[in-house]
Amino acid sequence: MCPANRNSKSVGAYLKEYKRKRDFSKTNEPSGGAHSGGKRGKKLEFVVQKHAASHLHFDLRLEVDGVMKSWAVPKGPSVDTSVKRLAMEVEDHPIDYNSFEGTIPKGEYGGGTVMLWDRGTYTVDEVSAGESDEDAARRALKSGKLAFTFHGSRLKGSFALVRTRRGEERAQWLLIKHNDKFAKSGRDIVAEAMSSVQSDRTMEEIAAGDNEALGDLEKAGSIEPMLATKSKMPLPAGEYAIERSIAGTRAIAFLANGTAQLLELSRNRLQKPRHLLDDAPEVEKALLRVSRKLARSLILDGVLTEDGTSFVVFDLLLYGEASLVDEPWIERRTKLDDALKDFMSTGSAKARKAGALVLNEWVVSDANGISDATRVLRADHVIAKRI
Repeated sequence: MCPANRNSKSVGAYLKEYKRKRDFSKTNEPSGGAHSGGKRGKKLEFVVQKHAASHLHFDLRLEVDGVMKSWAVPKGPSVDTSVKRLAMEVEDHPIDYNSFEGTIPKGEYGGGTVMLWDRGTYTVDEVSAGESDEDAARRALKSGKLAFTFHGSRLKGSFALVRTRRGEERAQWLLIKHNDKFAKSGRDIVAEAMSSVQSDRTMEEIAAGDNEALGDLEKAGSIEPMLATKSKMPLPAGEYAIERSIAGTRAIAFLANGTAQLLELSRNRLQKPRHLLDDAPEVEKALLRVSRKLARSLILDGVLTEDGTSFVVFDLLLYGEASLVDEPWIERRTKLDDALKDFMSTGSAKARKAGALVLNEWVVSDANGISDATRVLRADHVIAKRI
């Protein structure tokens, strides 16, 4: 039996170079701050991203030790056994990068459009007794030759990474397809597959979608979300919507063409906002699902809960091309309910614990019924909005 040789190096140490090269106040790439390493026994992930930076290339990433070991493959992978592709080793990336698709701003490291070209899991072809796939992958990469099998949407079957030169800064490898039932002589899979496995968009559509999302951000510069103020009872006469006050970070979500951003609202402004999705992976998945399914842009107002597991939405500020901030609250809320009813949980305490996206619960009341409404909601604190 060969004992497992789990690497003791921390994820943070692996990602030091990755973080050094990026300014996360300018790029939407994941910071990797929320990830604490891989779980023993789970299937190892891989991703191939098409990247139009200074030169178009493909990035191959294999999960090992809680990070994605990465190689830049200029011509992309091949399923022809006679073709050997150059693969330049680059810095480790966070696991969160497996879901990144979008545009890195011009002037930032790697600036350009990124597509999720393929992803799935992989297994190591040669595993010694007592080894896990991860142990075997670590050992093989250290030796300079890793034989492994892709279980992806596009890439399937056995491949090899063979180191040809260590280099002072970056080691050079070759990516080679092994001869099996998935090998196809003369086939150019890179030329055939031109869309994302996540959003089904081309590189041009991803870039255009990000431009639209940036346009929404510019529109948001003139949007002032409502702020609550403390008020003594009784309130002025009238009809009110009573909502539960949610503890957490006030945030604005921007959804457009399969992209999603969640920015902290600080002092009613979005100046140098803090990006929140790196610390809320389930919320990110849920927002991306909404963005991919709806054929229009949305700006949502809500609160990211303190534990980062739920985004509780209570207002809709932009719907398609139309700003709604001057519309009556009840019309915005009705449109919000109609737009997102198929994606979100209700605002009950039980639903908030279970759902990544939650519609905040509310009841109608007149000025004299606030206390009764508070008891109905079973809330310690409420917000009263003029309907």
